[in-house]
Order: sequence, then structure tokens, then C-alpha cells
Amino acid sequence: MVVGERTRDVGRVVPLARLHWVVTLTNGTAQPVEIRNVRTSCSCLIPPWRTQVVAAGGQLAMPLELIASGVSGPFVEQLEFDASHPEEAKVRLEIRGEVYQPVEALPAFAMLHITPDAWKDEVAVARIVNHESTPIEVSGLKSLHPSFAARLVTVRPGFEYALEMQVTKALPNGNHYGRFELATSSTNVPRLEVTAFVAGLPAVALGPRVLRLPANPGANTTSAPVHIRSTTPHVLEVRHISPPPTGTRVLLETVEKGRLYRLSLVTEAGLRPTEGSDLAVVLESNHPSHRTLRVPISFADAGTNATPVNAGR
Repeated sequence: MVVGERTRDVGRVVPLARLHWVVTLTNGTAQPVEIRNVRTSCSCLIPPWRTQVVAAGGQLAMPLELIASGVSGPFVEQLEFDASHPEEAKVRLEIRGEVYQPVEALPAFAMLHITPDAWKDEVAVARIVNHESTPIEVSGLKSLHPSFAARLVTVRPGFEYALEMQVTKALPNGNHYGRFELATSSTNVPRLEVTAFVAGLPAVALGPRVLRLPANPGANTTSAPVHIRSTTPHVLEVRHISPPPTGTRVLLETVEKGRLYRLSLVTEAGLRPTEGSDLAVVLESNHPSHRTLRVPISFADAGTNATPVNAGR
């Protein structure tokens, strides 16, 4: 089997480009050769058929299509098929190249590290870089989220810009995505989108939020710990203010003064959780927005992360 092109370098291509070419298969023998079980290393490489026959002394055209990745970087893809010729029972073709973004945002997904009481001065920056030789214009900056704003700064006219993104007001707990759109004069990349991501942590975070004990705990069993963390520059102080549930005692340890505490619950003999009971440990903190911290107690089946401890621990 004579293959017109076993290796093809497509060079630099833009993201999601669709490439087409034809590989010619020539049968130099006096017998038909069956081509079967055509397979590829990626669904992005698309053969025209899975089985075909090349007549004796004849040729067969194999048109191929490659859909480039949307992610920048080099790639190598392969196509293989089995042939009924004993001298070459398996044939492999290789296609290589590089997905090249002429104009890109670095990063296209930027993190903003903010909390409810520390957000005003936080800025995330994405670079808008033009890799082409011809300068471009960037314009039409638009925020798609009412709590996010951005400023476009020229670093190298026509070739590099900085997108400075920030929030304009305190955000509630939870994740938030501030998306921005820009237009460019590049015919290859007429539109860019950049996202500023905020993981909306509370100023005082509990992880996990529940003290977990086994369904029928014995004496001297400790719950999985709950960590109480200050996510802001505020110097956090935490103390236990209410009696623990009957048959338990509270362990509140300082891991890092002003920043991190560890809360655990130790059982004593005679603890019998009742169905529907609403047991919890109540703590007090000096943070103005989180004066009271209520940590529920959960009783679970075997498999919970609760372990027996010595009574003196």
C-alpha cells in the first residue's frame, strides 16, 4: 500500500478551524486490498468511511477533516486502519500542528479574592495580547454583570492591553461570575470574552458546617472537626457561650490565633440522640457581621468521620 501522505503538519491554525485535505491510497498489487476498521485518536479527526476496498493496481481517495481544538497549544492526532495486505497489515497516519490564538486574553478566567468586608480595593487583571504582526484596536468594553466593572488600559498600542476588573459593591455569599465583552479589529478574533470569578466566602467561614457523630456514639467519641476561619484581615476571636448538649463536651482549640480555630464535640456515657432532635453548639465571635455561630450536630450511620478518643484528650 502506497500512502500519499503519512505525516502532515498543518502548521498554525486558529481555534476551532476546520481543515480539509485528501490522502491517496495506491494498491500496487494484483489483488484487491480491503481497508477496514478505520479509527482515530480523537473525534476531532473525521474519516469519510470505516471500510473500503482498493482495486488491484488502483487508487482510492480518503478525504479527511480535522476540527482544531479551542485551546491554544501544539497537538498530534493519529488515524489508523487495518489492511488485508500481509506485508502491511496496519497503516498509521499522523497529523500535527499548533492551535494558535492570534488575539487572546490571559487569563480568560481571572480570580478575584474578596470577602464581604474586604472587596473595595481588589483588582483582577487580564492581559489582552495581539500575537499578529498587524496592530489592532480593542473597543466596546461591556460588563454583563451589574456588580462588576472594568477599565481597559493600553500597555503597548495595538499589541497589548490590560483589563482591570473589580466588583462595585459587596456581594452575597456564593459564587459570582462577572463577564466582560470586548470587540477587536482582528478579522480572526473579532470578539473576546473575559470572566472575573468570585468565590463568595463569608467573612467567617465554617468548614464543614456540621459536627458529625455516629448514629449510636459510645463514650469518648469525638466528632469530625469543624474549622472556623477568618477570611479577612479581621483578627477573629471565638468562644463557647452556651452549655453543650447533655452528654457531650466541647473542644475549642486555637490553631492560629486570630485566624483559625478547630471545634470538636466529645461524647460522654449515656448520650442517646432522639429522632428529630435539634442539637447544636453555639459560639460567639467578635466579628460584627457574625456575632453568633451555630453549628448543628448530626448523627449518621457507620462511615461517618468520627473516631474514638481517650477521655483525657
